[in-house]
Amino acid sequence: MIVSGSFYHAISFGSNIIMKESEFSNYVKQSFNGIQLMELNKLQFTLNSYSYVPSEIIADTAELVAGDHVLANSWQQVLTSLFPNS
Repeated sequence: MIVSGSFYHAISFGSNIIMKESEFSNYVKQSFNGIQLMELNKLQFTLNSYSYVPSEIIADTAELVAGDHVLANSWQQVLTSLFPNS
């Protein structure tokens, strides 16, 4: 099982990731390249049918979706809404 911190760390390096289907994996598959969902009893099928995505494409997408600038902007919005006069 992959936890969110491990996922974001791996994806930032352009790793292709095979994940057990879950609410989290369905969520990240919508935004990131190189994610393959699997059922535990179909691991061999998943490995045999996996389509590799070049790490540069994955890393570039990760930067656009969850890079430092995206996180900084999100935090700025949260803090501005909490402390509007600061």
